[in-house]
Amino acid sequence: MTIPKHTIDSGRKFFDGVALFWRGAAMLLRRPHLYLLGLIPAVIAFLILGVGLGVTLALLGRETAALTWFTADWAPWAQTTAQVVAGAALIGLVLLLSMWLFTALALAIGGPFFEQISNRIDDAAGVPPAATEPTLISGLIQGAKDSLRIGALAALGGIGLFLAEFVPVIGQTVVPLLAAVFGGWILVLELSGPPFARRTLDLRHRRMALRRHRQLALGLGTMTFVIFLIPLGAVLFMPVAVAAATLLAQRATELEAQPAQAKLTKSR
Repeated sequence: MTIPKHTIDSGRKFFDGVALFWRGAAMLLRRPHLYLLGLIPAVIAFLILGVGLGVTLALLGRETAALTWFTADWAPWAQTTAQVVAGAALIGLVLLLSMWLFTALALAIGGPFFEQISNRIDDAAGVPPAATEPTLISGLIQGAKDSLRIGALAALGGIGLFLAEFVPVIGQTVVPLLAAVFGGWILVLELSGPPFARRTLDLRHRRMALRRHRQLALGLGTMTFVIFLIPLGAVLFMPVAVAAATLLAQRATELEAQPAQAKLTKSR
């Protein structure tokens, strides 16, 4: 059986995206001061969200009982099964939304820190600075608007995945994979804000650019999502994720320029 070429290319691009995460880690290993700079807002965001997440998990029994109120007349084994499924689905939804919220909050708190990481990596690659720099206030306002839009997308997708968790077999096999891919896409949308802002691309154009290089973006996003699932992974690897998102923006820009360059060369 011959594997179609486009399938092989898609798989290669996906793993190229995965490799971007570790390239970002290698770059920060050579720049430990930048890593420590990005660690500060990540720790603050984690401490803020840790309380809310702890309360949610502490009240998990009450929450699952409320969600499965309709099973009051069911057999004990069926009622327990429904509560276990509801609890797992709720944990998945909370993790998905908390990852987005952590990333958005960390970027909001440490915008200048993460912009410095992104700018240093772009400077090293010879990327020209933006023609016009937004003011601090306008940048914060635009960042908040973008985060709310991404958050609305995360909430809608998360609710859909939450409901899909109740589908037998599929909810316990396919849905977790879909959650990792979808969660990775949300993280990439959020993390790529600083480097694409340098390229004067707003959220709409950022999404268009990432869609044109979907496999590359999903590879990085899925890798980031999995790493963020590790206890304290989101805190320790947040600066790495920002560096990797900058490399993604560089790669996407290079790929965008190739057809235009090829067309110019052919015309000559």
